[in-house]
Amino acid sequence: MFTSMPTLAERLSRLIDETPIIDPLSQVRVNRPHAADLLSLLSCDWVQTGLLAVGMPQDFLDPDLPPDEIVSRLVPYLARLKNTSVSWCLSRIFRDLFDHFDPLPTRSLFDAVDLAALDPNRGWDILRDRCQIQTFVTNDGKGSNIEDPRFARFAVDLSCIFCPGDPVKSTSFLSNGTPQKQYVDVLEWTVENRSGTASELKRDLFDRLDRLVAGRIRLMNTSIPIDHRFSQVDDSRIDRILLVSRSGRALDSSETDDLAAFVTWNVLAWHHENRKAIRIALGSEPLFEGRGVPHRQETWMNEMASVFERFPNARFDLTIASNLLAHEVALLAGRLPNVYASGYGSPHFLPILIEQILTSRIQIVPMTKFSAFFSNAQSAEWTYGTLKIVKKSMATALARQVEERLLDEDDLPVLLKQILHDTPRDLYDLS
Repeated sequence: MFTSMPTLAERLSRLIDETPIIDPLSQVRVNRPHAADLLSLLSCDWVQTGLLAVGMPQDFLDPDLPPDEIVSRLVPYLARLKNTSVSWCLSRIFRDLFDHFDPLPTRSLFDAVDLAALDPNRGWDILRDRCQIQTFVTNDGKGSNIEDPRFARFAVDLSCIFCPGDPVKSTSFLSNGTPQKQYVDVLEWTVENRSGTASELKRDLFDRLDRLVAGRIRLMNTSIPIDHRFSQVDDSRIDRILLVSRSGRALDSSETDDLAAFVTWNVLAWHHENRKAIRIALGSEPLFEGRGVPHRQETWMNEMASVFERFPNARFDLTIASNLLAHEVALLAGRLPNVYASGYGSPHFLPILIEQILTSRIQIVPMTKFSAFFSNAQSAEWTYGTLKIVKKSMATALARQVEERLLDEDDLPVLLKQILHDTPRDLYDLS
């Protein structure tokens, strides 16, 4: 019997499947890594955004409704997404993890998800066996005190102190979930003290970070818009601002911005002194209801480069929420020893964009300076789904590079292990 030889893309796909992976950005809950029911699978932000875009009423997601009724309401709107990448991911989750071959939910899928959810090892098995993930780093702090977190490590999001104009992002590490109205309040529960002077604030901030980023908590995250700039503020200015704050008067926008600039500059200084990595999501533009439209900034790369060079011992891992910055980030990672590039932000979980970004990084950035995957997934099932689309895109992009003789197929096992495992491991000290 004659059988056809696998194509180059098929060979590369198998090679990627065999490569161990580290997921350096996840939202997976360590105390329950798998989906509790079908509704939780459909509660992914990526799915919800698409459903609202095709006209689903917001009140269809009323948490007071029975979960099965909510899912039933969503099905007609899911059908309108069948041509999209999010639907492709969702259908692979249904098919591969629940043996459900219909792209839309049916009663049998409800039952299959409910049955699978009863297995306490379900999520760990998906991550380790189906995804080949050796370690993942999650922003979800619920479970950071669990004695056996398997192969999980933790990150803490400090966007609330980097961008005072944005809605406060509460995390289980830092707050009880109650939004704060004033930046000084945010700062107080972050550093766990009401600092009186600039020198005290820097000391309190450094002490807090020493305690915070330790043990299983490996790194710090923040999101910043394209307009954001890091700048150094004079101590005397901060002394006056803190004095105003203690007097009871609310800070105006200029005072708040200067205080935030002082704090974030010293967060970078702490990373420099401690030789730590910080992950910065670039280009997240909050305009209304969490949506935003990024715009090009002509001076962005030179201004950011000067900041990165100012803190040479810190490691800056850049992710992009705007494709406008893809080339600039690749150039920075290719030229500056302390700048890295990772993954593809949620607007870029599209095969064509993943292929473009990966191709650009392979040609510009040394393989020890970029990571090819993070899931940002809320469950093990969605980690699997996002990984499937990244693997598919990687195989296509790498096959094209080999066919054009820009890469040698024999070199790909080393390249893949580096960008899927070794780079994030070394960057975040996960060994």
